[in-house]
Amino acid sequence: MKYECIIVGGGCSGMYTALYLKEKGVNGILVLDMEEEMGGALNMIIETAADFGRDGHTGVEIADDLKKQLILHGIDYRVNTYVMAITKSKVLTVISPKGGVEELHADSVVIATGAS
Repeated sequence: MKYECIIVGGGCSGMYTALYLKEKGVNGILVLDMEEEMGGALNMIIETAADFGRDGHTGVEIADDLKKQLILHGIDYRVNTYVMAITKSKVLTVISPKGGVEELHADSVVIATGAS
């Protein structure tokens, strides 16, 4: 399948990027994450402070809100998906327990692998 944009990394940056692209009219977005849960470093935040904009919320709550927004806006995402290779022609070779090894094609690729 060909996507307009594949985002590698399902943390805060990857999910916000997907939502921003959707807002700008990009369709066919896929977010890939190698972990069991989307959220990245957000999943390690116990409680946010007021300067983060979401005083008193956990990182998991914020990640869950972002996942709900992805679903609401019709943005596809996959967890437990490891990117093995990306070619110059934007073909990604990925592996997951659900789909095995497969190739995904994109018009553009965003690398948002973050802190880890």
